[in-house]
Parts: sequence; C-alpha cells; structure tokens
Amino acid sequence: MVSIEIELKKGKLTIMWLMLTALITPMGLWFLTMAFGSTVAVLKLFFILLGVSLLIIVLIVTMFTLMRLANKAPGLIIDERGVTDHSAILSNGFVAWSDIKAIEVGQPKQTTMLFVVFFDSEKYLRTRTRFQRVFARLGDRVGYPSPFGIVIGNLNIEFAELVTEVEKYCGDYYKRADTEKIAG
Repeated sequence: MVSIEIELKKGKLTIMWLMLTALITPMGLWFLTMAFGSTVAVLKLFFILLGVSLLIIVLIVTMFTLMRLANKAPGLIIDERGVTDHSAILSNGFVAWSDIKAIEVGQPKQTTMLFVVFFDSEKYLRTRTRFQRVFARLGDRVGYPSPFGIVIGNLNIEFAELVTEVEKYCGDYYKRADTEKIAG
C-alpha cells in the first residue's frame, strides 16, 4: 500500500497569526513609551512589564509562524506501519497501528478532531516530553477520549476523506495481522 502524505494548510491560519502580531506590536510599544512618561514608579514598572510581555508574545508568535511557513514536511503521513502526525505545534509523532485500539471522532469547542485511542495510553505518554504529557492529561480532564488528537483544520484534506483513509489503513493492518496469525 502506498503511503498518503497530507499537507498542512498554511494560508488562513498564517494570515491570522500575522494580523495578531501586527495588532499586538504597537500595543507593546505604546506601553513602553507610556512607561517613560510616567512619574509613579509602580505604574512605570507595570507599563514596562506589560510592554515587554506583549513584545515577547509577538516574538514567539512570529517565530512559530515563520517555522510553519518554512516547514515543507507533510502534516500527516498514513502508511502500512501507522500514522505520523506533524499537524500541530505539539506534534504527536509516529504511532504504530499495533498500538491503536480505536479511532474516534470528537468535536471539542468547534474544532473537529480525530482521536486515536490506544491499548496502553501510558506507554504512549512515556515517549512524550513532560510538556506534552501535561497537555495530554489536561485533555483527559475535559473528556477527550485520547491524548493523541489530530486537528483536522490544520490539514489540507476534507474530514470525511481523512476518516475514510485512516480507517482503511487501520483495517488493512488488522487484516494482515490476522492473516499472519492464521498462517503462523
């Protein structure tokens, strides 16, 4: 079976992030200029902290936007071995079909997501960074069925088509595995 590579959407989201930075930058600079005009020490410190914080946010958002624009890798790869997800800032990476118990569709807060449910979620979480584990457990608290969620809005594919492809590849894996058990 040939692997499927699904590209990331870069247009609308990138423009939104760039507009956000264009709005926040003048605000940060304005707070810094207000700090120099203030005679009250506490107010001066407040304006400096707020201005610097806003400019740091702009720097981080700009860095992630440029990284996303420069990234030529596909957002999602589906092949006979499993699923490799690079669709979000906190990428899920590779998950083998043998670790996947089920595929579920969820729609938390107006975002359609495809959740991959594991036989052993803790095994998967041990391979993640501490930061990723914290976010995965937060998702568990709000009722997500799995720590592995693929945000469809970031991918250049229709939702129904993606579900069909993932189910097809997952089903083919289990058919091959069953055939190998019978033959072996």
